[in-house]
Amino acid sequence: MAAQPKHRPDEWFGNHTRVITTARGTRDTSTTVRAQAQTLTRHTSTHLQRVARDTENELALRHDWVEQRRADLAQEIDATFAEIGRLINAKDRLEAELKAKDLPLEINAECQQYREQRYGIDLVDDEVDAELDAEAALLQEVQELLSRAIEDSKEHLRLLRAANYQMEQDLQDKSAASDIDRGCRDLDRTSRDVQLAPESMRLDDRALPPEEWDAYTQTNIDEARKQCDESAILRNDIDQLIQTATDRLTQQANKVEDAFNVRIGQLSDAKREAETNLSNTRVEVQSQERTVQELEEAIEDKVPLLKLAQTRLTRRAARPNVEQVTDPAQLSLIREANEIERAMNDLREQLKQAESTLRALNRAVLDMEEDIACKTHSLNLDNKCMQRRQQYKYRLV
Repeated sequence: MAAQPKHRPDEWFGNHTRVITTARGTRDTSTTVRAQAQTLTRHTSTHLQRVARDTENELALRHDWVEQRRADLAQEIDATFAEIGRLINAKDRLEAELKAKDLPLEINAECQQYREQRYGIDLVDDEVDAELDAEAALLQEVQELLSRAIEDSKEHLRLLRAANYQMEQDLQDKSAASDIDRGCRDLDRTSRDVQLAPESMRLDDRALPPEEWDAYTQTNIDEARKQCDESAILRNDIDQLIQTATDRLTQQANKVEDAFNVRIGQLSDAKREAETNLSNTRVEVQSQERTVQELEEAIEDKVPLLKLAQTRLTRRAARPNVEQVTDPAQLSLIREANEIERAMNDLREQLKQAESTLRALNRAVLDMEEDIACKTHSLNLDNKCMQRRQQYKYRLV
């Protein structure tokens, strides 16, 4: 076995000095490091406690902010929901008013159909026809206005529901965020769920600044308020439309009623006058018939007289020779025969006139009977219209 080399004394002393010096320096360095570590530990502990307090405070502030916006959203959702209900009620009123116009239109059409059944001189394009046409046109106009208002209501309900849905989604997200932040506030370092997650320390590029976050909610709220305000205006317009339509239809219905009353009065007066004249004419017919009979009898009464005079003249014409004398008797007989014939001719002319007058009277009776029947028919039709329109009248009250 080879012998190990030996060191010199000075190498031994040098090594001893180096080891001691190194140990002393290392101890000094250790002392410095320990002091720094203690200082850093105290500093980081104090700093992190302050940061933790700031974080707790920020979490609390953020939670309060979210809760405030949640309350704002909830309040606006309730208001929007209530406005949706009011607008639905207004739309239902419009639909009921629109449906209610079917009966007046039906009654108006029936009245016009009834009046088309008039005949003869009574088939007049009168004020009643004009007012019924105006009423039908007004009813159709009102139906169009109500239909457009219903469509406007449906469209605005869609906008209200869209705004309400947007706020409900926003509220749902904020409720989730509020629950998360409340859970974060409840965590501490002893909680079971705490764990290291280095990737969570990176900011999400999609994250919004708080101002934009708040502006997003405020935009949703402002949009809902705007739609609610416009809905209130629309409901007011609907109320005015219904009231105005009702007033106009009532006024027009009254015009129709007045026209019917005037026309019925005219027909009644004309019918009553015709009936009076018919009665008088029938009396006159009877009187004229008696006159005709009397004239015929008077003519018949003159025939024996004429026969007698002519027979006498005929016999006297048989007198012989110079006995054919134009004596006063002859002249008187001739005059009597002529007078009888003239009287009979006068009576016959009077009889012709009486018979012509009687025929005219009978034609007048027939004309008046037809006219009375025509007016009775027209009166019945107009009275039937008035009875039918009572349903419309009660509907408008």
